[in-house]
Amino acid sequence: RGVKIMEGVTVTGIVREGRRITGVATSAGNFSCGTLISTQNIWTPELAGWIGVPLPVKPERHTVLALECDGAAYSFKMPAFKDLGSAGMLYYRSYGGSQMLVSEGVVGETLNSPETEQGDISLDYVAEVGAQVAERFPAYEAAGLASSWTGVYDVTPDWNPVLGKVADIEGLVVGFG
Repeated sequence: RGVKIMEGVTVTGIVREGRRITGVATSAGNFSCGTLISTQNIWTPELAGWIGVPLPVKPERHTVLALECDGAAYSFKMPAFKDLGSAGMLYYRSYGGSQMLVSEGVVGETLNSPETEQGDISLDYVAEVGAQVAERFPAYEAAGLASSWTGVYDVTPDWNPVLGKVADIEGLVVGFG
């Protein structure tokens, strides 16, 4: 259907005629389009600079833990949910078999610019989140840490995603948050 995927190519800006987006500028040249769909994730602030319209999003680093507990399977049949009553407003979902993926739903480490490097995870943090999990899932009091990582998310002020057109910019649809 005319889609061309180009790996290793950097978008460096947009091409426009007045308030209408007509294409993208890249490290491999300019490409024209009728409608630009931008899902730049943590790089959305770059787009805001290119179009001159503030977009309410910032990159935040969050920690994710995969906890494992023998005999306490958190299966894919169980719901993913957010625990607004916990100190960290934790969210939980199955990570397969006997593993539960858990993370906090509170403000993370705000970054000045997008980056994808892993952050540090302290054992104190693991213990603190583990204690909150055990309050809701007592069997997980004996859980072990199967894995952990940090991820950078594009966060809006109300934590809800944005999808649609931007101001009076024609030919642009965004998806972020």
